Amino acid sequence: MPGDMGGILDSGEWEEMKQDWELYKEKDQTQWKPWKPKPALTRGHRRSMSRRQDEAEKLRPTAYLDGLRGFAAFLVYWHHHELWAHPPIQNLSFEMGFGYDHKYHFCAFPGIRNFFTGGHFAVSTFFVISGYVLSAKPMSLIHAGEQAKLADNLSSALFRRWMRLYMPLICTTFIYMTSWHALGRGGILWVDGAKPQSNYRDELWWWYAELKNFSFAFNAGGEPWLSYNFHLWSIPVEFRGSVVIYTCLLALSRCTRNARLLCQLGLIFYFLYIADGWYCAMFIAGMLLCDLDLLAKKDGLPRFFRWLEPYKQFIYYHLLVISIYLGGIPSHTWDVNDLQKNRGWYYLSLLKPQAVFDYKWFYLFWAATFLVAAIPRIKWLKSFFETWFCQYLGRVSFALYLVHGPVLWTLGDRLYTAVGWGKEAQLLHLPGWANKLPLPKSGPLGLEPAFLLPHSILLPVTFYCAELVTRFFDEPSVKFPQWLYRKATGAGAGAGASQGQQQTSNMLGCDARFVDGVLQCIGAPKNLPIAATLGDKCEGDLAFMGWNVGPHDARVFYGPKKPYTLFGSNGGFTCFGMWLQDFRVLVDWGYEMFTQDDFRVATELQRPPPYGFVEKNWFVFWDKDKQMYAHYDVAPKRVFARLGADGSMAGQDLAPFAAATDEKCMGRYLPKLAPELESIHQATNSLSITLCRRADKSCQENDGNTFIFTIFQHKTYYDFHSEYEPYVMMFRQRAPFEIYGISRKPIWIHGRQRSEGRRTDMFYVVSMSWKTRGQKYHGYLDDVLFLSFGIEDKESGGIDVLASDLLMGLGLCSEP
Repeated sequence: MPGDMGGILDSGEWEEMKQDWELYKEKDQTQWKPWKPKPALTRGHRRSMSRRQDEAEKLRPTAYLDGLRGFAAFLVYWHHHELWAHPPIQNLSFEMGFGYDHKYHFCAFPGIRNFFTGGHFAVSTFFVISGYVLSAKPMSLIHAGEQAKLADNLSSALFRRWMRLYMPLICTTFIYMTSWHALGRGGILWVDGAKPQSNYRDELWWWYAELKNFSFAFNAGGEPWLSYNFHLWSIPVEFRGSVVIYTCLLALSRCTRNARLLCQLGLIFYFLYIADGWYCAMFIAGMLLCDLDLLAKKDGLPRFFRWLEPYKQFIYYHLLVISIYLGGIPSHTWDVNDLQKNRGWYYLSLLKPQAVFDYKWFYLFWAATFLVAAIPRIKWLKSFFETWFCQYLGRVSFALYLVHGPVLWTLGDRLYTAVGWGKEAQLLHLPGWANKLPLPKSGPLGLEPAFLLPHSILLPVTFYCAELVTRFFDEPSVKFPQWLYRKATGAGAGAGASQGQQQTSNMLGCDARFVDGVLQCIGAPKNLPIAATLGDKCEGDLAFMGWNVGPHDARVFYGPKKPYTLFGSNGGFTCFGMWLQDFRVLVDWGYEMFTQDDFRVATELQRPPPYGFVEKNWFVFWDKDKQMYAHYDVAPKRVFARLGADGSMAGQDLAPFAAATDEKCMGRYLPKLAPELESIHQATNSLSITLCRRADKSCQENDGNTFIFTIFQHKTYYDFHSEYEPYVMMFRQRAPFEIYGISRKPIWIHGRQRSEGRRTDMFYVVSMSWKTRGQKYHGYLDDVLFLSFGIEDKESGGIDVLASDLLMGLGLCSEP
């Protein structure tokens, strides 16, 4: 379904970008196109690159779902406050329909009522959104036929899901429980409905005993909620629904399109009309919507949908209206006979299946499903949920859900008592708060000044608590399980090694060519015959690395005459050293004159001491006379030396001879590091460039305008998640190779997104080369480069960029 009503995963178009080449004050316009080594291994949507990291980032295609989830969380907050503040007799007017018992309140009018008591509608929407979001990545892999990647994705998702949901719950309920004993004056803080223990030790045990049962999502006995926060009953439901989604994705992964869609419809029917599994139906509905959107994106929907194409806007607006009406289901009781007494619901009540016990969830299933389906196709409504306000609500939505209850039951209860809403229990236990600042209760029900004005305090306090919980509990609950999963899977390999099983790593390669602008393998990738290396330097905690077989973090690049590969492997000088080899001997290179020169076999490179236990990210470069050097470190200080044909140093460390000018330049342009969790390290190979244009007939390569450049990265590692910011460094091509300039700002790859629980995606640049066939080490400003990069240790991507654009904004060391 193209156009404005297209699927929510529609990708944006390529941007043309004007770049300023500051060194030469020229302007050029270019379009940067993506290079993908293999379609199945790289992201399907297009990417462009911007030099300005502070540019406004485009919203993700599914950003409206974040906004919808956040707005729904706010409705839950408002619903609970309305019912808590008002007396039970008025709660009946909130929760029953307009005109029930001859009461005609504005807050009960169809559609309007969702803003007062839309909490159950919001929770249903949570479940449909979760079904959609949890299915998005696995379903795309199913569509691509990537069964192995699907297994990895589901393994990781299921491993992390319990921790992601329960860690914030455990932390917040522990703090809330502790506050009862820490904040009470000479005793225990009184909370209406709470049953605190007589001392903190007993409270801690009771909290643990209740939590351990609540945390078992498949527990069939006892209360379905946690007494330390009744609102969190939905967390076990969320986990069970997640398991349903992962199970169904795996079960349906090999089905045909039509069979998969029919199975999802069959499951929805089963959970609604045969078994009382309303929440499972909501999750599966989200999964189905995701499947249909992915099919719509590639024009793969069943023919039936094509017949509806001319009427889609009519259909979606009507789905929205139906959703809003059904979302206001009167639900004061579970008795369907009470539902029939509400205006406009008698005939609808006859639709309730026999299998559903609590009737409201049947109607809310349709309401939430229709809402999530309609919003992305109604442009103005989608735009509302993409506003900064809704996006902020989306960021703190889980934390808001966790903390709004404790704030309501402690501070909120006291404020409502102070303005005149005190009930019998409050008047008995909070006499000092009772009617301290009585406010009028006149006006429409739910909008009285006595209800609204306390929110001038409650809203800031609740959102402040939600922000703290987001930063300290919610976001770490995403990152810690990711880190733990990586450690667990890595530790498994290490454990195997300790039992005599070697950890293997292979380097794959294939012949490739451009097909419709995309670089594709033209044959099956093959293992490259890089020999295993031996070493005895891995000791202590690194002993398991001694069982490694094969290269790690290999890069392939051109020198002035031939291609090389540089990789890490077990070494004779340190646990993990750097090895260099002529790449042509590893592949079917074709006819080319070979001489018995350097690096015909993998050769370990040497460096000035001290060695690190694991060396990585070195690069080699060539001076104007084509002599080879190795660059070992860029920070905290540069280290580089000439290389011999046997990998040894053919001279001393040359960096001290350039240190006087380098330190001044690096002090000006290198990013400032925090004391911990930040570092600067080398990233790519090197290339040589003459700072004029090949097309300019007056352009002549000489020692004054030709330099060597590379990319280094500023790495941060906060909350168990790494981020990399790449910078260009350019230095002279003659000894002592003083730095000529460094990027003032990092290179920004547009398309790097902000995700739940993370600041930005982890993009890391790994290599670069000239695009033109036959061009090896040297180029000009108007030549085009390939940059290749990794994404979250899961995917790889590439981009082509004009050299002048890559070097734009270079800060010169010679500037005053």
